[in-house]
Amino acid sequence: IASSISNPLSETIEMDYNLGGGYTKGTITSTLIGPATAWGTLYKKILPSETTASPDIWRLSVIGETSSGQQVVLNNNVPQSTYAYALNGIDATTYPYLRLQLYTQDSVNFTPTQLKRWQVLYDGVPEGFMNTEKIGLDKYKVSPKQEGESFTLNFAFENISDKDFSKDSLWVEATLLNKTSGQQEVNRFKIKAPKKKETTIFTYEVATTKKVGSNVLRVYVNPKDVLEQYYDNNILEIPFEVQKDNKNPILDVTFDGARILDGDIVSANPLINIRLRDDNPFLQKTDTLGLDIRLKKPCEDCQFEKIAMSSPDIRWKSENRNIDIEFSPKNLTDGIYTLQVNGEDARGNRAGVEPYKISFEVITESTVTNVLPYPNPFSGSTRFVFTLTGSEVPQEMKIQILTVSGKVVREITQDELGPIRVGNNISQYAWAGTDEFGDRLANGVYLYRVIMKLNGEDIKHRATNADRGFKKGYGKLYILR
Repeated sequence: IASSISNPLSETIEMDYNLGGGYTKGTITSTLIGPATAWGTLYKKILPSETTASPDIWRLSVIGETSSGQQVVLNNNVPQSTYAYALNGIDATTYPYLRLQLYTQDSVNFTPTQLKRWQVLYDGVPEGFMNTEKIGLDKYKVSPKQEGESFTLNFAFENISDKDFSKDSLWVEATLLNKTSGQQEVNRFKIKAPKKKETTIFTYEVATTKKVGSNVLRVYVNPKDVLEQYYDNNILEIPFEVQKDNKNPILDVTFDGARILDGDIVSANPLINIRLRDDNPFLQKTDTLGLDIRLKKPCEDCQFEKIAMSSPDIRWKSENRNIDIEFSPKNLTDGIYTLQVNGEDARGNRAGVEPYKISFEVITESTVTNVLPYPNPFSGSTRFVFTLTGSEVPQEMKIQILTVSGKVVREITQDELGPIRVGNNISQYAWAGTDEFGDRLANGVYLYRVIMKLNGEDIKHRATNADRGFKKGYGKLYILR
C-alpha cells in the first residue's frame, strides 16, 4: 500500500465495549491516630445522600491498634445520631493507636454517604530526637582506625515536646555491623530520660578488635520501648573503617641478659628470656596461644622437644605490648643444644615464617680463659674479654696493672668491671690507662694479671690459642697515645 502527502492513506480502528456500573459499597479508613496516653472524644460529621425512600446504609467503626501493630475492632457501630462520642473507655496502655473506618452502601442511587469531618482528641506522648548539631556533625566523621584502637562518640538526645517520658530511663540499642564479614553485635544500655525541653548527653565506646574493613555503628535511642510520637529520628548511623594489623611482632631472645652468637657457651642453668613485642599499641596479647618453644638436646638421635607453658621451668607475663617469657632449664649436661622459638601477636601475625634458632654449648666444669684486653695496643681505652664456663660466676675477681718492674699501678675490682656471666664476657668497664689516682700512665708496655676465685679456690684455666701471649699468668698491655 502506497501513500503520498497529497493523497494520504487513512485507517480507522473501532471497538465496542459495554462498561459496567459503579460500586455499590465501599470503606474509608483513617490514617493511624496516636500514640496516646489517654483517649478523649471523637467528633464526626457524616451526611447521607438520601434519607427518605432509599436511605443510605452506613456505619462508623473504631479500631484499636497495639504497639506491635495488632488490630482489634473496639466498636463496630458508633451511634449515628451523636456528634460527639466519648473514647475515654478505651485503655490507651493496651491500644495506644486508633483507626476510624466508615462503611457506606447505596445499591439504588449509587450516591455514597459523605464524610465531612472526623476528629479525635487525645493526650499525646513526648517526642525526642538525636540532635547532631549539639555535638557537631564533624564529630561523626570518624577517621580510619588501626585494629584494636578504640574510640568514643558523644550523642545528644533531646526532648522537644512539652511532655515527660513515662519512665525515668530509656534503653539505647547500639548495633555494630561489620559489612566486610557480615558479623553483627548488639549492646543495650540505659540513659536518663530527658525531661520536657531538656537534652541527655551520653557517650559510647567503640572497640575495633576483629572489626577489620567497613563498619557501621547504629545507635537507636528508645527502640519502641517507651511511647513516643516518632522513632525514625531516634536513630543515628556512623560509618567507619578499620585497617588490618598485618605487621609481624618482634622476637628477642637473650641468655642470662645477653644476646649470644650461634655456638656460644652458656651456663648449665641459663635464664633464657624470650620477648615477643607487638608494634600495635592497641592490641595487647594476654595469653601464650601461638607461642612455641622447643629444645633439642645434645644426642645424635635427639629431636626438638616442645616446652609446655605449664612447665615449672616457664614463667610469663603480659604488659606494655610485650609477652615476656622466662625459660630456666635446670642442670643441663655437657654438649651442644639448639633452641627454637616462634610466636604470634594478638592478631595472629607470626614473628617469622621460619622459627628463630640458635645453638649453644654447655660446659659444666668451671673454667676461664685468659683475660684479654681489647683493643691492645690502645690509645683511648680498653675493655677486658674472657670466656667463663660452669654453672656459677666467680665471687672474687680483680685485674692488677703493673709496670715491667712489678709495681702495681692500678687495681680494677669486680664491682668496677660490671656484671659477669657464664659464657663470653666483655667488661662494661673501659680502662683509660690511668693509675690509682686517675693520672694518665706514660706510653709503653705494662703487665697485667687476673685473680679469679670461686668458692675460695682459683678457677681452672681453659686453654686457648691466645695463651702463647702469656708468661706465668701475666699478659702484656701496650699504651700508645
